[in-house]
Amino acid sequence: MSYSPFSRAAARYRDVDIDSKVMNATPHGLITLLYEELIREFNVYKSALEQGDREKRYQAQAKIFRLIGNLESSLDFEKGGEVARSLFRSYAYIRHNFGQTIKTLDPVPLKDAQKAVADLLSAWTEIGQ
Repeated sequence: MSYSPFSRAAARYRDVDIDSKVMNATPHGLITLLYEELIREFNVYKSALEQGDREKRYQAQAKIFRLIGNLESSLDFEKGGEVARSLFRSYAYIRHNFGQTIKTLDPVPLKDAQKAVADLLSAWTEIGQ
């Protein structure tokens, strides 16, 4: 599958935008970015699944697992206590549901995972205000 020069250029501009946001973000803002990127990659995966684009699906899959791993590695169980443990369980739920979609190609567990991330993002945004 080939992509137009415009889509490649758009991807490069998007990467620069993300890099800029990361460089200027607070720790709270970094988690917000991870949640937003995870939701975006779920949408990319869902679209690729619907279109039968295996290559794009695999790329999104790798990014999704990396984003979940980044969220998990950001947890501080000593300082975070029960909140950190609860978030870890939430990330495990998201990982499990996404894995079910990968195994079965059923979009329903993906929707559940995406909703869980949207709920976390909403709560995280409220905390930051």
